[in-house]
Amino acid sequence: MEAERIGLINRALPDGEVEAAAEELLKTLRGLSTSVLEIALQSVRRTRKHELESHLRYIESLYLNQLMYLEDPLEGVQAFLDKRQPAWKNK
Repeated sequence: MEAERIGLINRALPDGEVEAAAEELLKTLRGLSTSVLEIALQSVRRTRKHELESHLRYIESLYLNQLMYLEDPLEGVQAFLDKRQPAWKNK
């Protein structure tokens, strides 16, 4: 599909596969750190409201002052290096 090819959408699905794909996405999201997802959500919400330059400063602040003080980002990196599933603490 043209919209997928040019990056307008992530994935095009036939009508009968949408619900299964949504469930698959939810399953993936449920396996992630809720603390990290909350910070990502803050970033996405702000993107809709602010210009890019101020948004980039905000994202940098989130990363340096919130995300990197959590335990889960470190666990994610260590799990990747150890080639294992992360054990999220949601902290």
